[in-house]
Amino acid sequence: HLGLLRSPPIETSAGKTDVRQFLVLHKPDPEGFSGGEMIFGRDTEGKLGQFIRFREGQPVFEYVISFSPGLASSIQNGHLPDIVQEELLLFGKPYYIVEAEKSEQWVRLKLTGPFGIIELEDSNVGDARFEQGVRGKSGQLDADVMIKGFKSQNTFFITEIRYRPKSVGHEKKDVFVPPRNGLRTRLRQPASLLSHSFDVIYGGVKGQVLTGDVVSFEGKGDDYFLSFVNTYGQSYKIPFVTTESSFQYGDSTHDLIFVEGASSADFNIDPNDIFIVTNKLDINGVTNVLRYSRALYDDHKIVVDDLSGSSKTVSFDAGTGEGTLIVSGNTYTFFVSAAGDHPIVVDQNGDGTIDGGEARIVLRAGNRLDIGSSNAIAGTQIALSITTPSRLFAEPKSDENINFVINQETEGPDVAFPSPGALTVIRDKDNVDRGLSPFGVSMVRDGTHVPSQVIFQFGGIGDLQLSSEGTAVITAERERFVRRKQ
Repeated sequence: HLGLLRSPPIETSAGKTDVRQFLVLHKPDPEGFSGGEMIFGRDTEGKLGQFIRFREGQPVFEYVISFSPGLASSIQNGHLPDIVQEELLLFGKPYYIVEAEKSEQWVRLKLTGPFGIIELEDSNVGDARFEQGVRGKSGQLDADVMIKGFKSQNTFFITEIRYRPKSVGHEKKDVFVPPRNGLRTRLRQPASLLSHSFDVIYGGVKGQVLTGDVVSFEGKGDDYFLSFVNTYGQSYKIPFVTTESSFQYGDSTHDLIFVEGASSADFNIDPNDIFIVTNKLDINGVTNVLRYSRALYDDHKIVVDDLSGSSKTVSFDAGTGEGTLIVSGNTYTFFVSAAGDHPIVVDQNGDGTIDGGEARIVLRAGNRLDIGSSNAIAGTQIALSITTPSRLFAEPKSDENINFVINQETEGPDVAFPSPGALTVIRDKDNVDRGLSPFGVSMVRDGTHVPSQVIFQFGGIGDLQLSSEGTAVITAERERFVRRKQ
């Protein structure tokens, strides 16, 4: 809310000048600054959370007041009398120049306004260096200033005033602004902001998360269960991995199959097995989890249960064993073996061929969950990842990948984060790991027991491209946010 940066022209007896004002929040050049950054971590008191952090002693912003062709005054005995008593709006608030002095390259301006007296002093208006030349009614302010100008005959023109308040907190450490809080109350000298109405207010991570819009891993004894919601809003809780007799996908009575057979004759799904199908690897793809219940072979039919709560009987060709499974409006080719208990093979990734493709899970938010590369676990660890496609970002970059593993432990399977990757993971004092990714995927891992419970939560919702961006309000109208309700 920076409409108050508008300024009318100023006319003195030495000439008229247009006034333009700018607010620079980040400046990458060698004399620049980083400004505030949104982080997930600990503040100076050790509190864990998300914040806007301003580095101690660094500029919060750069406030630029530009005069074209210049704020002009004649030079008389080291003074600039023509600009004295002129009104200068700073963040929309009136300041009046009560003194203006010049000697060689040195310039000092004394203004009075809402914060009382403010003095701005630059020893060399011909260079581009900032100086600690800002004083208030209580002494030196935590701010730097640069005044630029030039002399033409006996007239001096001020062309720019650049002002940088510094981030200095009450404890002279980095300044952390938590959600629903503002910067000014955390500064040692709020007067350095030049206005009672200016503030930087952190709104936290935006995006309302629907109930159930999570991925969770929950352990019970030797078994780990996976819960998620697909893009149609169907909820699944499935046996994911077990260590009961061996380290495997599924549980002791159900194999979990997510990589299709190598060919139409590679029958890798037995009766009672659970299998995953996904029609396309896209933010609008649909994932379903099914159980192959049994074959009614003489009737040329199979029975398939959708674990979200439905069941269907599907016909197949008596000669070829080929059939078409329709789930959530999507079609998947399958073949039934004539031998044994009549296992089946399915085009699980929906690409029209059966050639060993993997069915990844598309979540309701449009993120993708990759649960491994093979139906058989080799060793004592499986690698998983959650991918946020770049198109979900408001400013597309590359895909964001959160990598984690499930280990075979003595007490049962357990999730671990050996490499932070896109997820910053920090343990709090209660032995609970909390994580947040740049996109805004949050994670909570209760490590007080094994198997631990791990929950991922997402900000994007269904077919809406809503990335979980942090929001900050840069306002010169702070009263809009702190005014009490009537």
